[in-house]
Amino acid sequence: MEALSMLDEIVQELERQENSTRIKKLIFYACKKYWENDLNIINSYNLQDFLQQLKRTNPTIEQLRSTLENLVETINRKSEYSLVANTILSRMGKLYSDGEDSTQIIFVRSQSLYDSKHQVSTINEIARELEQNPNSARIKKLIFYTCRNVWESNPQILNNLKFQELLQELKDSYSTLELLNSNLFSTVATLNRPTEYALIAYTIIDKVAKLYQDDEEPTAARSAKTAKSPVVVEPAAIISSASSPQALKSSTLVEQATPPSFDRDHRKPSYDPFELRLAIMKYTNPLRAKILLFSALYQQFNPHEQDWSAIKNKGLDELLFSLFSQCSTINELEFHLNKTAQSIEEPDESAQAAAAIIKSMKSLYQNN
Repeated sequence: MEALSMLDEIVQELERQENSTRIKKLIFYACKKYWENDLNIINSYNLQDFLQQLKRTNPTIEQLRSTLENLVETINRKSEYSLVANTILSRMGKLYSDGEDSTQIIFVRSQSLYDSKHQVSTINEIARELEQNPNSARIKKLIFYTCRNVWESNPQILNNLKFQELLQELKDSYSTLELLNSNLFSTVATLNRPTEYALIAYTIIDKVAKLYQDDEEPTAARSAKTAKSPVVVEPAAIISSASSPQALKSSTLVEQATPPSFDRDHRKPSYDPFELRLAIMKYTNPLRAKILLFSALYQQFNPHEQDWSAIKNKGLDELLFSLFSQCSTINELEFHLNKTAQSIEEPDESAQAAAAIIKSMKSLYQNN
């Protein structure tokens, strides 16, 4: 009965901790041998039972320390979880009061130095990849503007900027990938070349995602997931409801920026190019979709001219993303696609392609 009372006391102490959620996740991980992010599932288990299981499978405090340390090694944010492990050790040490040297608790070593070195290595890797990118100058411009709200066009100043420093500043300014993504694409919406810079933003997000590994998930669990997670994209509110598809082609080509104005808390569904492409291909021929999108974005497709070459050089993903970036509402997108479909050859097939695209993209505008 006394031991049970002590167990109750430990449970209460752990639940009062500021990082109690992480404590429960780590204990769950130790007992069930897999990582769980769903708190409803975690809370459906009795924490007392888990602590008793930990004590039973780790007869000494040193064995418990070793178990927790090995688990922390598999988690991305080792610094945070080494502190969590030490909290568990310090509280559960009371359960080992009957053994020799039980009061001497050896804490899990801190991983802050490891994390720091790992982040520097990752930043250097990303910097090398961005330096080799053909659009490295534009990437620098957009990162610089996103961090400091200053648009820099001087080539000499841009050349002096180090990607390593810009990436570190970007990471320090935006604590999560979701926050960075939201601000980055909202910033793109304020530029005079939103379509081009939306693709630049997409490149940045794709590369810097390595800096924002899931802090609540072991490496093994993360590697089993899809290689690329969908990103949340803010469509650029830059085009008025014009009377013809040609309005999409008349945006200014001067590269400059204006101070961004947007609702940072306005959430959009995930833009996943792979899933979007698959959805559209279920309902229409991808070449027909490309011809329709090309005609809506650039000029009416002419099968007898060099447009075939242009079509081949444009991917379906790129065309879809460009249209999404330029149409701020689903009504605007529907208007331009349907009007374009009626103005090009084979209007019935084009109308079917338009319907497929509209149906597949409708959910992306559900908050508009």
